[in-house]
This record gives sequence, C-alpha cells and structure tokens, in this order.
Amino acid sequence: MEKKNNKISNGVKNKSFLIILSVLVIFATSGLFIPESLAQINKEYRRGEMFSAGNKNYLAASNGASVEILEITPGGKLTKVNGIYGLESVNDLFSWQEGAKTLLAVLTGQYLIKYNVSNPLAPRIEVKRDFYQWRGKGKYKIGYMKSLAGSSQYLFTAGNGGVRTFDRDTLAVIDNKIYTMEPSYGLAAKGNILAVIIKDKGFYDKGLIFNIASGVLMGEYKLSNKENIQRRPAVDSAGNVYFPSDNSLVKIGVNYKVASEYYNSVKPGLNYSYSANVSGDKVFYTNGFGLTELGENLKKEKFFFSAPTNLYGHDSWAAGAAISEDGRTAILNKSSILLLDSKLNLLDQYIYKPLPDEPEEKGLKIVLGKYWALSGENLNIKIFGFWPNETVGVKLGNIEQAVKVNNYGAAEVTIKVPEKSGVVLISANGQDSKLNYQTSFIIK
Repeated sequence: MEKKNNKISNGVKNKSFLIILSVLVIFATSGLFIPESLAQINKEYRRGEMFSAGNKNYLAASNGASVEILEITPGGKLTKVNGIYGLESVNDLFSWQEGAKTLLAVLTGQYLIKYNVSNPLAPRIEVKRDFYQWRGKGKYKIGYMKSLAGSSQYLFTAGNGGVRTFDRDTLAVIDNKIYTMEPSYGLAAKGNILAVIIKDKGFYDKGLIFNIASGVLMGEYKLSNKENIQRRPAVDSAGNVYFPSDNSLVKIGVNYKVASEYYNSVKPGLNYSYSANVSGDKVFYTNGFGLTELGENLKKEKFFFSAPTNLYGHDSWAAGAAISEDGRTAILNKSSILLLDSKLNLLDQYIYKPLPDEPEEKGLKIVLGKYWALSGENLNIKIFGFWPNETVGVKLGNIEQAVKVNNYGAAEVTIKVPEKSGVVLISANGQDSKLNYQTSFIIK
C-alpha cells in the first residue's frame, strides 16, 4: 500500500440459508434452546492484562470463552493456576490496584463484572452490571459492548451504543458522561485523556480524543481503516495518543496534531493493525505478523515475528499484547500466548490446557443424588452456576445449610431429609449474586 493511501486528515472542529434460518426460527418460537455445540465459541487469545498479587506476577488472558489466570514465574514460564468460567463470552479485560486489593474488570458484551483477584486462586465477584437491563426514566438499554478501558476514577466501555462511563467502585452508570453515541470499538484512557475509535456514520473510522473531566472533544482524526478489525489505541504518560490505522500507527501529539506515523513494511494491500501499548518511552505495536518496538518519533527498534505457523502453531497471528512493569511482554497470538523478555526474546509459549479439576462449563442448576427419598435419609445436592467463591444457602423444605462454592461456582452438600411426606421445595440462593434456583423433591 502506498503511503498516500494511509494518510489521515486532522479536523478539530441461497436456499440453504433459508433452511438454516427456518430451523433457528423453530427453535426460537418453540421456546427451546439452541444446542451449546451450535453456539460454541472458538478459543482465541486476543486480550490480556498483566497484574501482581501476593508478590507474584500474573497474566489474565481471554480466550474468548473464559478468562485464564497464568502465573509468570521468575524463570519466565507461563503456568495456568486458575480461571474464570460460566461466561457467555469475554470481549475485553482491565486490571488495577486499589490499596492492597487487585481488581479485574471483565467485559462479556452483555455484562461488566468486577472481580477481586487479590488471591488469584479464589477470585470473587464484587459487582456485576447488566447492559441489557431496562433503566432510567426513558427506559433504555445500554446495549452490546466490545471494548473496555479504565482511568483512576472510571471504567469506560465502547460498543454499538457508543461509549459509556461507569463508577469504578460500584459500576454505577454515569449518565452525564456519554462521550459519543456513534458505534465504537476501540478505547484507551490515561490521566485525563480518553481515546476512542468510532465507526463514523457506519462507514469509516475516526479517532477521537476527549477530555475526561469536561467531556470536551479535543481532537478528531479520519483513519484510513478499510478492514473491519477491532483495534485498540494507546495513551502515554505525556498525553500523546496512538491510533492504529490499517497498515500504520499514528501518533497524535499533546497539541492534538499528527506528530509522526509508522508504516508496516509489507506488500501493498495488506492491511493489518490491531493495537498499541506503551511502556516507559517505548511503544509496542501489534500488527498480526508480530510485535514491533518503536522508539522516539515511532522509529522501529526491534521486531518479533510471531506469525510463522511452523514455529508457533496453526493460526498464529498477533492480535494483542500485554506488558508488565518489568518489561516482559505477552503476545496474544490467537492460538497461543508468547511470553517475551524486555529485549523481545522468547521465554515461553502457552497453549490452552484445562486444569485437572476443571469442570465442563455449566449454567445455574441443582442436581440431586436421587429423585425421591424417605424421611431421615441423606440427600446429596450439587449446585452449579453461582458466583465463584460465594456462600450459597441450600434449603430442603425447612432445613437450610450454607455452603461455599468453588472457583467454578459449584459446590456439593448433603442434607438429612426432614420428617414429612409429599412434595417439598429445594432452593439455592447466592449470598452475593442473589442468584436463585429451585426444584421440587418427593419425600415418601
């Protein structure tokens, strides 16, 4: 692609288908669920967040269907220690420190969930926000959200309904801070700057820069993006903004003018540009083929080629990156995760592997050891689908017992069947989540 095609302008002011469709309509109108196999999400690593807890370093990585928590050992190895399950999808992640607490926000599309991961072996949900819930005087839904970013005070989401703002502590919606209503899919925040990539009027991409406190639009830039790829901008500590633009990375200076631009050295017509990350005075640019380290004025200094399938496995393609404070970098390489040192040398490769005790993902339910029992017998009750590590009250008739679920939201309890006969109710009530499930049971 010639350089002139990458310029940006700065302006601050068949029949089988019908059969499939019919089948889906039948499922929908008959009240049946589409089998899970038809709705299965391919596990692709695209988003990750580095964090520290208990003097250890970790990477929270989204594989699209769940969050995997990997310990980064001092020797530079990636070891899976836990995961967050029971999510319909995982679009983005954001982590931060709050005193001694380490927190992780997970964006699923419909939900924004804040986890306490101070103990990565036992993550706990603190708050959960449903974007599909009707709210406000006008009764509207926020809608599906794709990207997530955070500042010292707020969390921001971008999606079909524009950019929305949430209190970082409570996840309360801040209605007076809606920066744009245009469909948005790229976000970055630092200090008082919010960088957004929008699909302007549904046709072409624009990069917008807002003052977070005032909401004022400080800069507007047309990006030469043709490919419909979810891209992530970046903001450095000085206030410079970096927008991925098809086959280039554009730096916007603190005066809100184009300061410099880096172009990928690939054949014309190849338009790949995914994300930017900043660490100190270095910018790390993910472009599918790999990770490029850029210095002053976006001058190329190093490059790690992560795309060769003969080296890193099938479907190797750099779609995101995460950087730790000590300079180590994780490339989210779709089919695997590559850990690099501060000089972009390969330390380790992680490929998805379930933990030994990892169960199949299950929805909210109660599973009983038997369909009926006599008074005085012991009944085994299993529960699934609750918030990880919360306390759940399990009640059989008038007998209630509290049980703490595990990291997967599951637990098992045995309750003595009460002295009565007939049909009784068995219920499970989550203390934190307020989730409730009920089923009937026969005592003979």
